[in-house]
Amino acid sequence: FDAGTFAGIVAWGVLFHLTLEDQADAFGRISTWLAPAGRLLFTSGGTRGSTIGEMDGVEFEYHSFDPEGYRRLLARSGLRLERHTVNAWGNHVYAAMKEG
Repeated sequence: FDAGTFAGIVAWGVLFHLTLEDQADAFGRISTWLAPAGRLLFTSGGTRGSTIGEMDGVEFEYHSFDPEGYRRLLARSGLRLERHTVNAWGNHVYAAMKEG
């Protein structure tokens, strides 16, 4: 996508399937794609590390930073973590905004 293409991006149930290194790369790309003051909404875990889970009989790897780790990672990508919350289903929901 071209730089500044999107006012908002939602990555619900997606990013935590990427390794920690690949997540760092993804946030850099997402930041480029967002317009100034653009928003990012994503879900991930609440603790740093990797685990294996199961959904519908299929095993998946999950990777996440803790909220402070996401705050630092997002900042390096030009994004500011505005909010972290846990919803009724136990999803860690992160909302960020592109600086500038």
